[in-house]
Amino acid sequence: MALFVAFASLLSAAALGNPAGNQKPKQPETISRRLEVKETSLGQIPDEMLLGNLSSKQNSMSYWQAVERMGRNWLERLAISPDQRRVAIVVKRDGKWLLVIDGKEGQAFDDIASRPWFSPNSERLACVVKQNDSQNMLVDGVKGNNYEPWSGMYPIFSPDSKRLAYVARRGSNTLVVIEAAESKPYRSLRSETPPAIVFSPDSKHYAYSAELTAGQWSVVRDGKEGKLYDSVSLPTFSSDSKRVLYVARQGNDQFVVLDGIEGPPFSNIPFGQFSPDGKRVTYQAQLTNGLWVLMVDGSASKAYEHIEISPSYFSSDSKRVSFAAKKKGKACVVIEGKESPKYDGIAEMPLFSPDSSRVAFAAARGGSTFMVLNGVEGKKYADIYHPVFSPDSKHLAYAAVRRLSAFVVRDDKEGTSHLLGRVDGSLMEIAFSPDSQRLAYHISTAGKAVQVVVDNVKSQRFEFIKHGNLKFSPDSRHVAYWAATFAGTWRVFVDGESTGNYDGPFHDSKLMFDGPDSLYALAQRGNEILRLEIKIPASHTPQ
Repeated sequence: MALFVAFASLLSAAALGNPAGNQKPKQPETISRRLEVKETSLGQIPDEMLLGNLSSKQNSMSYWQAVERMGRNWLERLAISPDQRRVAIVVKRDGKWLLVIDGKEGQAFDDIASRPWFSPNSERLACVVKQNDSQNMLVDGVKGNNYEPWSGMYPIFSPDSKRLAYVARRGSNTLVVIEAAESKPYRSLRSETPPAIVFSPDSKHYAYSAELTAGQWSVVRDGKEGKLYDSVSLPTFSSDSKRVLYVARQGNDQFVVLDGIEGPPFSNIPFGQFSPDGKRVTYQAQLTNGLWVLMVDGSASKAYEHIEISPSYFSSDSKRVSFAAKKKGKACVVIEGKESPKYDGIAEMPLFSPDSSRVAFAAARGGSTFMVLNGVEGKKYADIYHPVFSPDSKHLAYAAVRRLSAFVVRDDKEGTSHLLGRVDGSLMEIAFSPDSQRLAYHISTAGKAVQVVVDNVKSQRFEFIKHGNLKFSPDSRHVAYWAATFAGTWRVFVDGESTGNYDGPFHDSKLMFDGPDSLYALAQRGNEILRLEIKIPASHTPQ
């Protein structure tokens, strides 16, 4: 295999579970001229962020090994805007660090201490800079107040992109800064994977968890401190921005605090969540005997030995609740308080259809796995992966494996069969078209090749497909994706036609349609970052 110059190529290989460096059979390549492509340069990638100087043996290293070889984590040196049109990179030149935005260099600093962050609307940019002995927030090219150097400082934009917040240090104290206004000093702030400061969906309110005195914590909402507890979680706003919940601990008891009102005490509560409409609340809670219940609007379910954590237990209309649980070595799914039959295990968690009328999950029994749709068990397979409902809720598709063959099952009908190179859920992505009539997916097949299948029609064989980039156009007529050929080059394919060659998609960028016949992408050619504007001619025949 030709050595990939672009780091994005290695990233895509790692995401698919295929190490770079495997030899693949060559096959003829043809480049279509039917797609109109406009390239715009967005700047240069520093040499140290490329893998072009690595040997073939070195190039077969894992993704994270490659990151470590690059020294300063390259993931902290770049950002792609949410609309996938802009790029910011931190580069070092003549002993100074500077920010390059869409190819334009900014002011130089002693250090840039955080990755760049774009606002949700992609129009604003912020990062943390160091000059002399001070650390500042740089927002839209303007430096904020001076603070002491500290690794916990990073920008947090409100959903409407108009407000900016961050946490800073002065002496031994921690400060919250909202639109340049400082809070009172705190001992510390709660900061986990979510941001330390949480904005409400309407951007009008904010909240955070602060340590006011030694071992005493409070949730601060719009500058007002709540009751003191031994510990508090990060707060969560409801979708209508009117309500706030968090988990508090006092002594050995944990409880949910909703709009300032404490719920019943339990031994352990991992987190709480609002329903999509913001009117209902659910959370897992552990009893003193070690069993678990799911609390919904203050009422407890039956007790189980284990309840699976889910991003949301609610249906999209907020009226229904489902969860998977285990008791006495058997598993079941509980839907609106009613238990399913007992199974050996639950292979795929309960999934509500977009209209909330249907619920599906994959269950295992006696060595076989099968889908259960509204209580009806489907065909038995060795494994099942990636169930997905169509946007109109009328269709259900999922990947299934039988012996060494895999296929997509749509509405109980098995599609094209593929001989797998490995049986590990290699059907990486399944997508319905917006009108729910078409289905596309990609699969790793025998011989370590990858194919895209659209409406049961197979594409040519590729070396890699970039995950998360299988896209239908808004009118459902076109299908696009990034793919690597066996010659070591990458192209964007639309309905089987392709652009010219590139070294790879840039980092973790995504293909984006901005109309029924146009899309754009970020690509890499050597050191250069390119924005591709791709037009599909009116005479083009959809796949």
